[in-house]
Amino acid sequence: MSLRILCLPLGAAGAALTLALVSADRSPRPVPPSPDSSGIAAEAAPVTEASPFERAPLAFVENRGQFASPAAFVLRREKLSAHFERDAITLDLAAGAKRSAVRLEIEGALPSAELRGEAPQAAQWNFLRGTSSAWQSGVPSYASLRWSGVQPGIDLRVRDGGGVLEYDVLLEPGAELERFALRCAGHRALRVDASGALVIETELGELVQKPPRTWEVLADGTQRAVDCRFTVLDGERFGFAAPLRDESLALVVDPGLVWSTHLGGTADEFGWKLLRYADGDLLCVGLTTSNDAFPPALGTYQPATGGGSSDNLIARFAADGSTLRWATYIGGDGGEGPFDAAFDAAGDIHFCGGTTSSNFPTTPGAYNRTFNFSFQEVFYAELSANGQTLNYGTYLGGTGLDWALELELFGNDVVLAGCTDSTNFPVTTGAYQTTYGGGLTDLWVARLSPNGNGAADLAWATYLGGNDEDGKFSNPFDLASMIEVDLELGPRGNLAIFGRTASTNFPTTPGAFQPVHRGNGAADLFLCALSASGSSFLWGTFLGGDGEETAGSLHKLPAGGFVVTGTSSSSNFPTTVGALDASANGGEDAVIAEVDGGGGSLSYASYLGGSTKDDVIRSVLSPSGYVNLLIRTDSTDFPATVGAYDTSYAQGPFGEDIAIARVQMGSRGARDLRYATYLGGFLQDIAIDGVWDGRSALAITGLTMGQGFPTTGGSWAPSYAGGVFDAFVAALELLPVGAELNGRSFPACNGGIEIAVSEQPRLGASGFAITAANAPGNASGLLFASFAGLANAIPVAGIELWIDPAQVFLNVPVASDAQGYAHLDVPIANNPAYLGATTHLQAIFASTCAPQGLDATPALRITVQ
Repeated sequence: MSLRILCLPLGAAGAALTLALVSADRSPRPVPPSPDSSGIAAEAAPVTEASPFERAPLAFVENRGQFASPAAFVLRREKLSAHFERDAITLDLAAGAKRSAVRLEIEGALPSAELRGEAPQAAQWNFLRGTSSAWQSGVPSYASLRWSGVQPGIDLRVRDGGGVLEYDVLLEPGAELERFALRCAGHRALRVDASGALVIETELGELVQKPPRTWEVLADGTQRAVDCRFTVLDGERFGFAAPLRDESLALVVDPGLVWSTHLGGTADEFGWKLLRYADGDLLCVGLTTSNDAFPPALGTYQPATGGGSSDNLIARFAADGSTLRWATYIGGDGGEGPFDAAFDAAGDIHFCGGTTSSNFPTTPGAYNRTFNFSFQEVFYAELSANGQTLNYGTYLGGTGLDWALELELFGNDVVLAGCTDSTNFPVTTGAYQTTYGGGLTDLWVARLSPNGNGAADLAWATYLGGNDEDGKFSNPFDLASMIEVDLELGPRGNLAIFGRTASTNFPTTPGAFQPVHRGNGAADLFLCALSASGSSFLWGTFLGGDGEETAGSLHKLPAGGFVVTGTSSSSNFPTTVGALDASANGGEDAVIAEVDGGGGSLSYASYLGGSTKDDVIRSVLSPSGYVNLLIRTDSTDFPATVGAYDTSYAQGPFGEDIAIARVQMGSRGARDLRYATYLGGFLQDIAIDGVWDGRSALAITGLTMGQGFPTTGGSWAPSYAGGVFDAFVAALELLPVGAELNGRSFPACNGGIEIAVSEQPRLGASGFAITAANAPGNASGLLFASFAGLANAIPVAGIELWIDPAQVFLNVPVASDAQGYAHLDVPIANNPAYLGATTHLQAIFASTCAPQGLDATPALRITVQ
């Protein structure tokens, strides 16, 4: 079993999405290490799960006018931002809602001193905020900064010290250390404590510089330690003294800084939508509330609120989480929150959400470039594939509160859906519903042609709602609501729409599975369809019981039906014979159902959950037909499967974990639950979206309070960044301990064949089976078993072998059904002699789409537990 957690804090330049790479094997929840005292860090309170300050590589971003700062470079962290000028560093320190600015000026810096970036980083930063004249694209960042010639023979370098900020004073032979001093402003006092550390007292805490590590550089390049100490010159200035140094040698003075109070960050980051590129890279679409403004005054201050409260943040990461490719901020003077995104054929990124900004970036010829001065308006935008250019940006809405929650591409057009309480939402003549239905909110659906023709870009728009609340306002900061509407497009542009409604007169059609609302004042789910022109209601049904239902996701099946997921507090939500769980478990349960293409019948419906709250936020349908549920849970008895990554609930003050469940709708009772695990730390964690990787790994994005969230090194940012929430990206292989993939499916002409197991391979597992999914339909094949796997594939007959053919000891015929699913029962006897036995398996199928007529799974290593 393998877990890769890309816990993404985008930690620089006003962001902090968080990216880390997680563990290869199941292990106890990690206890984060304490911060390295050689850099600016936040020392947490003395609790075992204390989170260190970000250890992500620092990014010193060049300021080309995108930051409201006189600085040439800016570094942004959750508890610290730093502004670097030709002769000074301004540190903006955070403690909860308060901040304190401390300025360190290079005393008497020579006019010829030059500040430049060193070690250019691969990441590029784009800032598309407000009007186009202020946009900046392709802004570089650096791993370190260097001031050359601040005094004769003296340079100053600021650099990444393992994810924290460090500085070095660099002296050429003959340079006088006594000529270098830093002048402080915005502090209360300076002193050297008994340990020799320099303490800069501020209103919020102490900025402590540990006794400097200092060394001379000998002629052969080796280092020789030298005693060095701080000297407080007066109440505002300090320097260094190394009385025993050899002035004929170069000298390096390396003081460490540590921010020694228990601080809380002032920004949150939310990963909202996750997309996967063809090369495996991940695109995370979210928002950041980080503030990158230059401190308005030195000393303690309260940052301004009410403007620029959040921006859209879009970032591309390498598939393994090791590299940030680029990051783009898009927003205006208010707040933005994205909800959905999609790629087009050119790789351009389409996304939508809500904005309160009067200067959200729009483009010439857009449908509407003027904010309606409503409480909140819809935005839709198209970003170029490299993140540098805004191809299209527009407002859409009335004078009330408007959200865009879902987006689907259809040719060159985009279909949007969301929620509104505007009675003057811009519906079009001939639309299905041209008047507001009543109640708190209505849904709306619109088709936009982003061609730059102004008002003509809106092809059509309609309300969809009844006499009560339809949908629900989903605020990124309202973690209880999340998404309440979903869309799917048919081949001719007809729209399937799924969501929640409390309206008893929401439209349904004759022959519907459930034509009547059953919620007794609460909301039911609904599933319906509109014509491609938005003018006709094709069919509709309710789906619910006597309690409250909320919507998760809608998935269109190849055969024309739909899978819907959500949450129910009903005791009588409709279920089907042989389903995973036919009875409510208490509180709120996850629900999953398969509905036919006209809403007339259920072929599968089930509960899933523990005894308290198990809310479906989203679900992901894998090509194999498995439904992967992303659940927010506080159930200590959620049915985690044996051998899953984490089978125990993480107790904490907020008491909510992520649960991930994989369901095969096979009407085999409990065996339909193929895999289920908890994922999270000691506080609150929520998964919001996911994408399938084509093997058995599910990449997810969401938010974490970070304490104890499982990460490992090797990724772009393996540590919690601070703030209340960080975004994360995690890649989780949904296989139990004892089953591990090797290699890839190749040639994968149908998107890749998945090989998996029905349960953990353990002694006495009488129901153990090997499964293949997304194979060619009705195809014959062979399952091969070998004593050894291969690190490098052997190409044979157009496929890749990942098992050693010289050590194959068994081959068994297998056959797929019409949906490409194959199942081979391999019961494991309860014989201690089998414990630890390892077998390498790979299946090969006949395929009409493969160049040489064969397609193969990855290899699967089975070790009996």
